[in-house]
Amino acid sequence: MAHEKNHDYHILPPSIWPLAGGLFAFIMLFGAVLWMHDSSMPYMFLAGLLGVLYTMFAWWSEVVREGEGGVDHTPVVRIGLRYGFIMFIMSEVMFFAAWFWSFFKHAMYPMGPLSPQVDGVWPPAGSKPLILGTCR
Repeated sequence: MAHEKNHDYHILPPSIWPLAGGLFAFIMLFGAVLWMHDSSMPYMFLAGLLGVLYTMFAWWSEVVREGEGGVDHTPVVRIGLRYGFIMFIMSEVMFFAAWFWSFFKHAMYPMGPLSPQVDGVWPPAGSKPLILGTCR
């Protein structure tokens, strides 16, 4: 058998797709900058976009091929993938919980310890407010 394993883990062979994806993304970015500034022709942007789309298709084709064989995804690998996905979802939940916590905290109590208020009064006593549009 050409694909025998003596361990439970999935060791990936070297791949060209991360490098190709990065290069095509750079070409697409550079083409977008040129298209927005100097030239009116989006050829470099479109070439980069086609390269990125081809890289996505080819890379995910390899990923699907790896998963369909049944040899690489042993029970240990499947458990690791499952736990990794659960931790990713939990990190997203925690991120949005922290974001909304901060939003509601600052919406209910806008003047905190780092705000520029003095003795609970804003603007501080003795300061002149700047009224925009009244230049004399």
